[in-house]
Amino acid sequence: MVKIVYSFLVLIVVCICACVFYLVNPNDAQYKSYYSQLQYFKAMDSGDINKAIDSLNNPVSIKYHYAQNFMLSNLLISAGRYDEAQKVIESFEKEYDYSHCAPRKFWGKLFCRLEFAAIGQPKFEYRKNLYLSKLYFAKGDYKKAIEYDNADKNRDVCYSTRLLSASGDIDAANKFMNLCAKKYEKARYPRAMHIARGSYLMAQKNYKAALSEFEKDIKLSNCQSIKTCRGNSTTYLYMAQCYKKLGNNSKTLEYYNKILTSEPWNYKANEEIKKLKK
Repeated sequence: MVKIVYSFLVLIVVCICACVFYLVNPNDAQYKSYYSQLQYFKAMDSGDINKAIDSLNNPVSIKYHYAQNFMLSNLLISAGRYDEAQKVIESFEKEYDYSHCAPRKFWGKLFCRLEFAAIGQPKFEYRKNLYLSKLYFAKGDYKKAIEYDNADKNRDVCYSTRLLSASGDIDAANKFMNLCAKKYEKARYPRAMHIARGSYLMAQKNYKAALSEFEKDIKLSNCQSIKTCRGNSTTYLYMAQCYKKLGNNSKTLEYYNKILTSEPWNYKANEEIKKLKK
């Protein structure tokens, strides 16, 4: 009887060990996706866009991992590689994800994964419509961009403000600007609101007021002292456009070059600089 009990306990211990190994196994596909993201960040910091894309460009092997698709599509859009970006976005699907357990220590990984086993893995729904909208926005096809934005169930009202402002639909942009302001009125870092309001003011040709909003956004950023930080690229792009409208070519060039400091591959900045130098 004792031997049976002993054998049973040993079996339980073996099963527990096997489960623990599975839960913290660094070769897990989701964990691999996390480490490929680290390679992506290293490549981005060195300005090597091709290496960055290569580190992310096999999403099928990791079940269309949401973070990799998100980063890869944004990177391809900023580089003007729109057809490639569309293929990535079209592959978006609902997917379970627990890769954020990866950077934790052994016991942290274990409890992180056990938590998922108890309450279910968090499901990240790919917002395909939003990213298709961003793709067409970048291409300047506002009609299709608005069409996909309207289809997004969890609409980003600040993004909608920017899109509608760029399309020239001031009345619709005003509606979403109010919603954006309400959403961020008590936020500690209302960056999205300042960018949206700046773009809304640009649509009304109030460029100096728009620049003031963009400056507020820059002040909330922690990017200024970090050469490789890409967090201000959108704002710099808007500021360059404002200065161009005001006829200040030196400032326009300055802000396009600020984008290229962290994103030397940025398609729009490079194209606009070429036009300025003609």
